[in-house]
Amino acid sequence: MLSLVSALVVLPTAQNSAVISVDATVKKPISPYIYGLNFPEWSKMGGGFTLARQGGNRMSAYNWETNASNAGNDYQHQNDGYMGTSNEPGWTVSNFMRPAQANGATVLLTVPAMGYVSADKNEDGDVAKTPDYLNTRFFKSFARKPGKFAFPPDLNDRLVFQDEFVAWVEKTRKRNTPAWYSLDNEPDLWGSTHERVWQKNPTYAQIISINQEYAGAIKAVAPRALVFGPANYGWQGFRTFQGAPDGNGRDFLDVYLQEMRRAELKAGRRLLDVLDIHWYPEARGDDVRIAWGEDKPGTPAARIQAPRSLWDASYVETSWIADVLGKKPIVLLPRIQAQIAKHYPGTKLGITEYNYGGGKVASGLLAQADVLGLFGRYGVFAACNWE
Repeated sequence: MLSLVSALVVLPTAQNSAVISVDATVKKPISPYIYGLNFPEWSKMGGGFTLARQGGNRMSAYNWETNASNAGNDYQHQNDGYMGTSNEPGWTVSNFMRPAQANGATVLLTVPAMGYVSADKNEDGDVAKTPDYLNTRFFKSFARKPGKFAFPPDLNDRLVFQDEFVAWVEKTRKRNTPAWYSLDNEPDLWGSTHERVWQKNPTYAQIISINQEYAGAIKAVAPRALVFGPANYGWQGFRTFQGAPDGNGRDFLDVYLQEMRRAELKAGRRLLDVLDIHWYPEARGDDVRIAWGEDKPGTPAARIQAPRSLWDASYVETSWIADVLGKKPIVLLPRIQAQIAKHYPGTKLGITEYNYGGGKVASGLLAQADVLGLFGRYGVFAACNWE
């Protein structure tokens, strides 16, 4: 289903009034996949949601064979059964996928790429309390399995293979509803969110190599599925990969797009379909960040204006990002679309986590409506609200 965007021209008239002219001849298709959510609760929602993402920090060490996971710094770096008490292989993903597809939504599933997944559900606090915890509390995880796929997978080899996971999904999903795959979650923060596995954040070279390897493994099993990456957490993530030491002043997305394009030429097929970022606005009103915290009198107005930073070259928000830019506009969507056009044409843009706050007040509803309109206007392919 395609919607249409018409050009609006505001003509000044008398003071405090305006005439809005709609040019219905200017039309642009809107991707149906911008109406997405992370972990939707289908029993509490109406229809119309087209994309369901299973993401977040919990998925980075998710073991699809037993449904064990690690909380990272969200909760004590603990291994537990939060993602699924059942030991049935794929139980957590299956229970996410079935209701989404029953409601006509495409699913975006996270493929763990850190190299280790949780080995147990012991619920005993920080895994670092265990001697040699990386080898005792985690299993090694690989992009590709050297032998034939099996289901159920081998639960005794202390190894987990992500292409085997993708192969299981492809056999399990409904034929008329696709499943897409994300290359892990916010790797630019692994050094803090998952420091028991990555004591320091990956470098440009490391995460690009990881993304190329895992994207290739996914495409070998599901050649028609879309692959999303790198799922940067925010501004410093997609500009400097959180200050990675090999950045050398280079914009991370520029380098990432260039290298993924080179990987396509080498592999003979596209590996990355959707450039994926997360966007939680840093704009502030009355010194309160609009996306978090309790509103003060000036916060709703700042929230309503904040979507202008997605496009408006004349608008400078109150935030540390604008300060870093020298009190200049962010113009996020045209900025990134220009990077895609220059370095890897044909790549789609996804924003698979975003939230403008104020979910229960009018300013949040207005901002959300504005954001969806801008996603349509500027050609965003996929978007998932995190609420």
